[in-house]
Amino acid sequence: MNDLFFGSIADLQMRIQRRDISISELAKLHLEHLEQVNPHLNAVVQFNPEAIYQQASLLDDKLAHENALSPLFGIPFTIKDSIYTKDLITTSGLTSRKAFYPDYNATIVNRILAQNGLLLGKTNTPELGCSDETENQVYGRTSNPYNLLMSVSASSGGEAAAIASGCSVFGIGSDYGGSLREPADFCGITALKPTQGRISRHGHHPPFFGILNPLMQFGPMARFVSDLELIFPYLVGEDIYDPSVLPNKMQKVLSSGSNHVAFYDEDDTASSSQNTKKIVASAIDAISQEGFTVVAHKPDKIEDARRYWYALMGADGGASLKSALSEMPFEELSPAIHTCLKRRETLSMSTKAYFSLLEDINRWCASMHEFIHPYKAIITPVTSATNRVHGFSYNTGVNDLNFLMPYNITGWPAVVLRVGTGEDGLPSGIQILAKPWHEKDLFDLAKLIETASGGYKPPEMLFLSNQRCGAL
Repeated sequence: MNDLFFGSIADLQMRIQRRDISISELAKLHLEHLEQVNPHLNAVVQFNPEAIYQQASLLDDKLAHENALSPLFGIPFTIKDSIYTKDLITTSGLTSRKAFYPDYNATIVNRILAQNGLLLGKTNTPELGCSDETENQVYGRTSNPYNLLMSVSASSGGEAAAIASGCSVFGIGSDYGGSLREPADFCGITALKPTQGRISRHGHHPPFFGILNPLMQFGPMARFVSDLELIFPYLVGEDIYDPSVLPNKMQKVLSSGSNHVAFYDEDDTASSSQNTKKIVASAIDAISQEGFTVVAHKPDKIEDARRYWYALMGADGGASLKSALSEMPFEELSPAIHTCLKRRETLSMSTKAYFSLLEDINRWCASMHEFIHPYKAIITPVTSATNRVHGFSYNTGVNDLNFLMPYNITGWPAVVLRVGTGEDGLPSGIQILAKPWHEKDLFDLAKLIETASGGYKPPEMLFLSNQRCGAL
């Protein structure tokens, strides 16, 4: 039974193809599991059992008459609550949207549904993604399935917790500063931030236009790297609603001929613990044994990325954030949103200063592309946080995104995966980065490291009194 909740997409699809289980049975089992686990986690915040069973029945009818099935056929998945779903409330964590039904699906949702995936529900996210903690005033706080006292980070934290706990098989999140990658790390799963321009971001609140456009990407989250690799081709491609996405004929998945990999595990603004360095070292050892040459090499001025990221986000003095919040009564804004607004107001700049900032960023990006040129990939930690209790970012002000933010600015693809366990008992892993359009290099290296380390391990979920769901 555990394989149904904690196995791979390929394992589930094999059972479906052999008719070992119907989609209706799979839906029923996942809903029962969700109803048992989710009250403790608060990861899945919207789901409609009647609609799920209806869709499952339709898929069973197709299953009776079709032999060539998509790998995603009948596979239960969830969607971050900032991504539009026509038949499920989408709040983006805002009280003003607690009854908001979009009149269309996000492009990425339609693409999964076109492959006959089974949409289970929506997962929790902070207000407009503006927090390192997954909590809001609509649904409350999401807890980590490995320890309910611990954070899931943000802003795709509900998605990470749902997948890690077996409530969902895979899902979609968004990332403009680490929002896919850090929650995946905290919850011991894997996630892909694709190359900028690879996947449509149509159907998201706040919209991807303006300041967010060069930073934000949608990406898949799953338990295993092979799942990411399987999902990825069904998500990519041009979209008339997102002009930043490249045409299909230009969307080649490339692979570098280099066998050299760079790594760094600290910078001038974020130091890593000895345990984090050991986790990075174990990943390096895994690929070294496969013939890769790994060198310690940190990009020059990598520390500038944090300043550039915050300058971009605050260049308009918070005007874009205020626009996204225009329907919200001021007194209903959370402390996290107030903090975010105050920070952005202090960073407001003139048009001349903004143009100068863009020039500095372009020069920095050029130097980063020069840096990665001889390498197949770069390996870093995911976070410098070592005590990831609820409120960790509020209480410590830790610069926990320093390894993540730079690569939203460069637009490079990145994969995170579990390699070990942190000092605080939560899963801990690494980030792998590659050149633009070289997602294959990420998948290949990540699978080598996953095989050596064991990758995802189901949480024990000892908060369930009547069963143990796995082993940490």
